[in-house]
Amino acid sequence: MTGVEVGAICAVMGILCGIIAIVTGVIAEVKRNNNEREVRRQIIESKLDPETAKVLVTPVAPKEKDPYGPLQGGCFMLGMFLGYLVAHFLGIGGMGFWITIVGGMGFGLFVSFFIKRELMKRDAEKKQK
Repeated sequence: MTGVEVGAICAVMGILCGIIAIVTGVIAEVKRNNNEREVRRQIIESKLDPETAKVLVTPVAPKEKDPYGPLQGGCFMLGMFLGYLVAHFLGIGGMGFWITIVGGMGFGLFVSFFIKRELMKRDAEKKQK
């Protein structure tokens, strides 16, 4: 496979990932709206008391976002880049090239684990004070 073919495949895959993410999000939103509508319909038909109905209709509290997600993603990408640089400068080709990149990714995640652990300790200390 030539570099142009690999680039074309990567471009198409990137576009498909975006399209799939959008379609999946829309489907999930439509299903959630249909479920909420069905619950309300059932409440009206069964003539529940207002307190029980309020409990059933009240939306679930949103999950707390992981503040360390971007750290993990960034370290993952940096590790992949470092793996690529190592493979490129050492002239590694074939399967060894991909193994080097995957090793870099693993190293990036390994580093992000320790950074995340230290940041979590600092956050816990700040909350105690």
